[in-house]
Amino acid sequence: MKVNISKSNLINAVNIASKAVPAKTTLPILECILIDASTEKIKFMANDEELGIETIQDGTILEHGIIAIDAAIFGNIVRKLPDGMDVTLETDGEQVTIRSGKIVFSISGRDGSDFPYLPEIDRSYSIEVSELTLRDIITKTIFAISTNDTNQLMTGELFEIRNREQLRVAALDGHRISVRSVELKESYEDKKVIIPGKTLTEISKILDPNPEEMVHVYLADKHAMFQFGTTTVVTRLIEGTYFNVDQMISGDYNTHVRINRQAFLSCLDRATLPWAAWMRTSPSKKRGATSSSASIRDSSWMRCAPSTRTMWRSTSSPRGHRRLSGTRAPTAISSCPSISSATTDTKERIIMEIKIRDEYIRLGQAMKLAGLVENGVEAKDVITDGEVTVNGETETRRGKKLRDGDSFSYGGKTVTVRAGGGPTQE
Repeated sequence: MKVNISKSNLINAVNIASKAVPAKTTLPILECILIDASTEKIKFMANDEELGIETIQDGTILEHGIIAIDAAIFGNIVRKLPDGMDVTLETDGEQVTIRSGKIVFSISGRDGSDFPYLPEIDRSYSIEVSELTLRDIITKTIFAISTNDTNQLMTGELFEIRNREQLRVAALDGHRISVRSVELKESYEDKKVIIPGKTLTEISKILDPNPEEMVHVYLADKHAMFQFGTTTVVTRLIEGTYFNVDQMISGDYNTHVRINRQAFLSCLDRATLPWAAWMRTSPSKKRGATSSSASIRDSSWMRCAPSTRTMWRSTSSPRGHRRLSGTRAPTAISSCPSISSATTDTKERIIMEIKIRDEYIRLGQAMKLAGLVENGVEAKDVITDGEVTVNGETETRRGKKLRDGDSFSYGGKTVTVRAGGGPTQE
């Protein structure tokens, strides 16, 4: 095999395909990205047997063939190549030569015929939504899935076509539930499937927020397939009957408040500033204290004017029972503009990006780079206490590797990691 492809197209292909490479596997071939140039298209593919991704990139095929290359090694090499130059990939048996200008790498590959291709699925049932809509649906529901594999149903999202023209997506983890409904442009037969949360998270990283580009979603008995642009994602479905969402959501409320969404977010963000500052400056006091165990004494907190805040620390009694001891936070918000007058653009203020030159950056270092913590000790404390989420899931490992497209959240701020500059991994 011999192909010529631009570095930008090659990086894009590697970044997309790598999302289906498993972190741990007993099959070495699954740690590879398959490059298939046996036809007139250059295909890049990865498959962990639960999630499979195939993307096609423009390039010139000089000699047809296929080869499987270790994803981690290949990705590191490609990212270190000079920008603005073409890359030539050439194989001699299972030996792969990568050339770009005066730079030459020679690495070992694997026989591509051993690679598990994406399964063929029944395409008789499909729906269409825009890339923007699907990405919006996922980002507004994925946080509610469970990270505990004890109940597989809770680790996925219910995709339900109902009333022939409505797509409803629901997620829950036993403590909270998130439901998002959108109207479809065409009429379809009613159908329900449960799609793994991991698949949807990876799809949301690939999708562009483009309202004009459409995603074709094919739903079969055991698999679902998403096709958009030159990328195809195939995933296994979670088997079982999902929870009765309609029964869980009651419309019988004693109190119903209608409030401006952006103003409410701004209000909440200001109200949590003293708590976040106190938690950062008093790491020894925050053991066991989480956002769910915090309370505001003034019952008028909805008006964003709490007079004091009390942080509760949970401790163990000699018999193993739990008791609560209170410690008053040193700072409180005394007043705040009314909700109707709040104009702060919270979205711009709490969503950030950091750029890296290497393939990955570790979570603790990323938090320091983003300014969320002052030092490694503080980063270790907040991470091990389960206060940081990575891609919507709680993460307790400071050494967690973050790659291009990954995001993490702490203290009301969300940070996305992007390749293309910034510090190198130490």
